[in-house]
Amino acid sequence: MPGPVRENDDRSDDVPTPSGAVVRRAREGETVAVLRVLEGALLDVEVATVRTAVAGGDAFVAVRDADPATTADRTGPASDDGESPVVVGALVRTWVDRDRSTGTETRTVTVEAVAVRPSWRGRGVGTALVDAAAGDVDRLTATFRPSVRPFYASLGFETTGTADDDRVVGVLNRTPDG
Repeated sequence: MPGPVRENDDRSDDVPTPSGAVVRRAREGETVAVLRVLEGALLDVEVATVRTAVAGGDAFVAVRDADPATTADRTGPASDDGESPVVVGALVRTWVDRDRSTGTETRTVTVEAVAVRPSWRGRGVGTALVDAAAGDVDRLTATFRPSVRPFYASLGFETTGTADDDRVVGVLNRTPDG
């Protein structure tokens, strides 16, 4: 079940973070930048999944201004064109048709991948990305490495078990936009 179709250039979705980055839905043309951040964190996500998420409004990015006068050089590589915002974090989500535990229809999405460039970690960017992804759903699920369990726990995820590959399964129940 695809998510709600939203205009990707709607700036009303922009959410500033304490670090100065802005979190918003990824826009057309940012698929490669999203993939770079995710692959830089050694996350395995299909290109088609990222393309579909960007097109459907289900990919979120944290960006910083590409203007070197307003940002430090150590915050990450410049954008390809030197003018576009630089993606410093990304999250890709996919929609789940049915809650397997109850068999009822819910507005549930799964975090396929989330990553933040190393120099931006610990600055609220990952939290803001997850908050944005959870903002319009009833339930957000994620499967993650045990080493990042404290991050997910700090966001209110409850662990529900482990996946076949020993990763932790977590769920965040939310009221949309609340």
